Amino acid sequence: MVQQEDNPSKTNATAGSRVLLENSLVRVIEIWIAVGGRTDLHFHPPNVVYSLCNGKARFTTKDGKSVEAEIKQGEAIFSAGGWHVVENLGPTEIRAVHFELKNTK
Repeated sequence: MVQQEDNPSKTNATAGSRVLLENSLVRVIEIWIAVGGRTDLHFHPPNVVYSLCNGKARFTTKDGKSVEAEIKQGEAIFSAGGWHVVENLGPTEIRAVHFELKNTK
């Protein structure tokens, strides 16, 4: 997952990301989270997430609020962005592609 706005290709032992494309309008990031894994606290600007597999995750915001969600393969979801941690609660690796929108002001 994105660890910092200026370095989106960092990984930890259980989660990681790779920038696939970046230009002045969009950044496209492949992400993965191992079974039982979690990301570090990280930030996303407004974005669309496209899920490559089914799964279950817990999203915890910077202020400690958590939401659990079922993730469906082929689903696309818009997010206004923000700080969060993602934990994989399911029995398989989570894989998705983030399309981060730039210049959205």
